[in-house]
Amino acid sequence: MGCANDDIPSSCVVLEPEPVYQTSLESVVNQILADMNEHEKEELTKTPKIDLARYYYDWGTATGKRLGLWSGNKMLLESVCGSMKCYPDDASMLIIESVWNRLNNRPLRGKEKIEEFDPEVVKKVMEVNEKSRVMEIDNKNL
Repeated sequence: MGCANDDIPSSCVVLEPEPVYQTSLESVVNQILADMNEHEKEELTKTPKIDLARYYYDWGTATGKRLGLWSGNKMLLESVCGSMKCYPDDASMLIIESVWNRLNNRPLRGKEKIEEFDPEVVKKVMEVNEKSRVMEIDNKNL
């Protein structure tokens, strides 16, 4: 019995196709906006830039995973961050900011240094990260 029929024996290894990830900030922003409903777009548009960090853990983490930022999508990391070393978490936040920029008729912010992004947003993300770490430690000690 071969491995190609519908009754795949346990001895057969089924290989999943390699995912195809988007590789440019522009295409990612376009896809995210296409996936958002009007209510979500309106809510994000009205969100003050300083408060974008509130989307980091839910939306940012899911976006990073979906786009392969933690799976080696180096082309997208470079498109988002340019030649500067950038981590997937940084790129996720920059993608969120870029979607916000597009909704607010501002230019995308790809290929810039992290330091050039709104320092208040970066500070807020770092505060959220620190609170999350403290909560993780507290939960482990329960």
